[in-house]
Amino acid sequence: MKKFVVVIPCRLKSKRFPKKLLQKINGKEIFVHTYNQCLKSTKARNIFIVTDSKEIQSICDKNNIQCVLSSKKNKKGTDRIY
Repeated sequence: MKKFVVVIPCRLKSKRFPKKLLQKINGKEIFVHTYNQCLKSTKARNIFIVTDSKEIQSICDKNNIQCVLSSKKNKKGTDRIY
């Protein structure tokens, strides 16, 4: 396994499709599918979900996914990662 960190920015305020990341495909939220794909490249301890949403944080807790709660002031994924 390679040693690097993956940071996945997640927000729910999409204008075209609000709460898109909470939509389920085959019983899993979209962002959980992204997380699972990242597991193919590195270990779970190197993957972080960064969000301003308590809903996403709760799902991460239930799925044992590392989650960092960021400020709602961050408008873009780049700002959220920084």
